[in-house]
Amino acid sequence: MTITTSPPQTTPEKSPQTPADRWQLSEWQRPLPKKVLRQFRDGSPEEAWIAWAQHLSSRKSPASLRKLLPARQSPLFWSTVVSLQTEETVNLVQMLQGPGRKKDSGSEKIHHLLSAWLEDANTRTIDSCYALECVAWAWSLADLSTHCPETLWWRLQERLIQNAANSCQLDVTNQPLCAVLLGGELPLVLAHFFPEQKVTAELQGLAITSLSESLTELLDGEGMPPAAHLLLLRPLLGSLTRCRAIMAKRRKLLWSDDAELQYRWLVTQSLRMSRPGGGMVFNGNAPGGDVRDLFQAALQLGGNELDALAATCLRDSRKATEGVTNKQLSPAYNSEWSALAVLRNKWSHKARQVAVTYADGQNRLEFCHGSSVALAGNWQFTIVCNGHKVPQDPEAEWDEVAWESDSDLDYLELEMEVAPKIRLQRSFLLAREDQFLVLADAVLCDEPESIEYRSRIPLGDKITIHPASDTHEMTLKSPRPVAQVLPLWLPEWRSGKSRGVLDIQQHQIVMAHSGRGRIFTPLFFDLSPKRFSRPLTWRQLAVGHNRKNVTRDEAVGYRVQIGGEQWLLYRSLTEPLNRTVLGQNLMCELHVSRFLGTGDVEELIEVQ
Repeated sequence: MTITTSPPQTTPEKSPQTPADRWQLSEWQRPLPKKVLRQFRDGSPEEAWIAWAQHLSSRKSPASLRKLLPARQSPLFWSTVVSLQTEETVNLVQMLQGPGRKKDSGSEKIHHLLSAWLEDANTRTIDSCYALECVAWAWSLADLSTHCPETLWWRLQERLIQNAANSCQLDVTNQPLCAVLLGGELPLVLAHFFPEQKVTAELQGLAITSLSESLTELLDGEGMPPAAHLLLLRPLLGSLTRCRAIMAKRRKLLWSDDAELQYRWLVTQSLRMSRPGGGMVFNGNAPGGDVRDLFQAALQLGGNELDALAATCLRDSRKATEGVTNKQLSPAYNSEWSALAVLRNKWSHKARQVAVTYADGQNRLEFCHGSSVALAGNWQFTIVCNGHKVPQDPEAEWDEVAWESDSDLDYLELEMEVAPKIRLQRSFLLAREDQFLVLADAVLCDEPESIEYRSRIPLGDKITIHPASDTHEMTLKSPRPVAQVLPLWLPEWRSGKSRGVLDIQQHQIVMAHSGRGRIFTPLFFDLSPKRFSRPLTWRQLAVGHNRKNVTRDEAVGYRVQIGGEQWLLYRSLTEPLNRTVLGQNLMCELHVSRFLGTGDVEELIEVQ
């Protein structure tokens, strides 16, 4: 929802005050000194303003933003969003909160900037940029008393108070960052800096209520926002951390217990949704920025020892005095409510990580090998049945049907009913210790129709492709090898007969497969650099049932060998039956196992 600003008034109930009204003693309270109160009572409005400005400049408390949260650059930049911010917003924050600004410099420039900003405020659309600008003015308002004429200063404060009061019109589920900035941080900052004024001190209750409700409504119960707002996770953490820093100075000031729990979870989830090295997942080519100050502040206010160790490991494991194990703090997470998941093998700046969102009928993924982003974008597909393209239901949604995460692997399976009697099951399997990734689609048609499947997975911008000359595998590099890619549904040798394709078009991995009724298209990524120079091979295996081989629309099996390591992958495309593949009796939908040096098989996962 977007709303436009309205002419300011002091509070929702009161009309704008006249200059004489502002100095009525009924409008003020402690901790304003009695001496200043006498000046308000006995002096002219002009003398009262001078006394007020002198009081603001001489106070030792409340603490400024720089003292609350020391950082290399203003903590307000923690809430900038590349996709939303404007140059004007950045310049305003830099001017008001830049590290080099002195209290007695730039008065004329700030005067003109404030006049223009207030003039435009009546027609501005309330969005995240405007909200952040309001917060920036609020954090600087006490200092501005030495830069601005009295009339201009009061106009700004009244505008900010009115914006805080109007924030109840914002829906936190639709405009989360805007709602938190205007409904939470803005009134809290005004109450923090001006406890002497009753009108601003009363905003404290509004802020606490708004922040408490926003945290519980916006997050999934364990600190994760919905996939649609994932890119706002760090900007939200920045605003909430600034609010939490104010609360830390006031022992009796704190949001609800549920909100405090959600904030602490949010700190952990911010680490989980970070790329190895510290960048933010799904953030494209935008630089991650130096978030060390944000994480350090958030960890101090809402983190624990395990969170701190995980943050250090993400930046550089060599700097960690001791690591954090997966058992202590899982690096993986899935939230059906948020429609997102992250699969990760460990807490490390060299981790293998797959982030997935599955909201609004879209499936985005991002695969990182250390700091290299190998895959990034929307995984699209088309299905042709009996020669006719199947129109996808515009209201079709991805549903989570399976999630497993343990010491061996992370596994996510999604399902979409593409059309009546046609389903697509999509799976993501990241083997932690074995260091491989399997991305697979299964097209399941209730009738024995002719099926043609095609999908596209976008590559990371800095990835180059190096296909083998005689076989179907390819290598992804950035610039060093990141992964070897094996299309298991295709024969190893290009000279063999196949009913599919693995190709690169427009910097996307293109997969195609065909069959009758049901098909399975698994793409295997070898992620171990130690194996990249070793010989590899894969085979499509015969699957038996009642001493007969079943057709490939009933079940499929694959063997992958790289050097001395081997794995078995089995997928049933019908109801699970007692079948045999490579000497293993299986009655499940999915089975993945490794072969040991003894010849025995060790199960990694089995999905019934």
